[in-house]
Amino acid sequence: MNDGLAHERLAAVLELIDRWGALYDARWEKREPYHENSGLDSQVRDLIDDVRARTKFAHDVIVAMGEDALASEVVEQIGH
Repeated sequence: MNDGLAHERLAAVLELIDRWGALYDARWEKREPYHENSGLDSQVRDLIDDVRARTKFAHDVIVAMGEDALASEVVEQIGH
């Protein structure tokens, strides 16, 4: 396993998740008073499939690195 490449790929996954999270927060305007910004709905929906695929990829990379305990923490959360 190329640790440098694995680190690079995992950092990219985290960046994608952070980008989606910021978009999600903007969509639901996570500050009071709460307002829905429905204009961002399609972007949030489109990006979630990428987040799910990359999260699975990150899980598999972490398993390949022999970090099973950490890999068990990398799961998709359904709902809140």
